[in-house]
Amino acid sequence: MALRHYTLDFKLSAAVDSASTVPDLLSIFQEHEMTETVHETNGHGYLGTFVGKNGWLAVLRVHTHGLVTVDLQCYEDDDTAQVDNVEVDRYWPTTDDRLVEYDMDQLVYEEDSAFQNIKILHSQQYGNALILDDDLSECLGIDHNVNLRHAGQFGSIN
Repeated sequence: MALRHYTLDFKLSAAVDSASTVPDLLSIFQEHEMTETVHETNGHGYLGTFVGKNGWLAVLRVHTHGLVTVDLQCYEDDDTAQVDNVEVDRYWPTTDDRLVEYDMDQLVYEEDSAFQNIKILHSQQYGNALILDDDLSECLGIDHNVNLRHAGQFGSIN
């Protein structure tokens, strides 16, 4: 089970009149049988909340200066959203606490030595990459701006 939370925002090219813009957007929520509740904005656009029969919650905000925001929350059962069943995590933290995605697709070798954890992961882009203590940046030569200087490539271990 998972709670999904999506936030979307759009900037329209010109200031908008809520009375003419909102009806076009409402059809999206009506398709999903969501009940609308309009909230007072004192002439500052439109604010509506929508609740669906399936537990979805949406907040639609149309600002007079052209910004449109949609906030959607929905609950999905385990069988609804299937995540790729990958052997290797594709997301790796950098030393400055950002996440980057690599195409690591296979764990070739893993062992804990007396000094560190040793992994060799396969990548379509880099070949086999040596990972020491789960620090991918050392092996690929990544600086703090996540620019690649060189890719560490190693032969297979049998």
